[in-house]
Amino acid sequence: MDDGDETQKEITKAPSELDLIVALFRNKATKFIIDGKEVKIHVMSLEREDGSCKSWNFKGLISSKTDNLKEYADMYCVGWFAYEPNRKGWIKINDQE
Repeated sequence: MDDGDETQKEITKAPSELDLIVALFRNKATKFIIDGKEVKIHVMSLEREDGSCKSWNFKGLISSKTDNLKEYADMYCVGWFAYEPNRKGWIKINDQE
C-alpha cells in the first residue's frame, strides 16, 4: 500500500465482550470475522462510542500470525462495531499508525 492508502472492510462478527477485554488487558490478539474471514487483531485502544456501552471504537494491529487476509498482516487498523443487534461494524486498514 502507498503512504496514506487505506482499505475499508466489513466486520461481520466482532469478538464477544469478554474476549475483547481479556485480549486488551493481556495484550493478546482476538478474533474478528472480516468479510467472512477470521482475522486476529491486537487491540491497542478501545473507547465507547456513546453512553450505551453497546458500540465501540478501536485501534489495533493486525497480527502477523493471521491465516486470512495475509496482505494486511502487521498493518494498523481502526474500526467501529456494535454489540447489538449483531456484533457488526467496519474496519479501516492502513500501513501507517
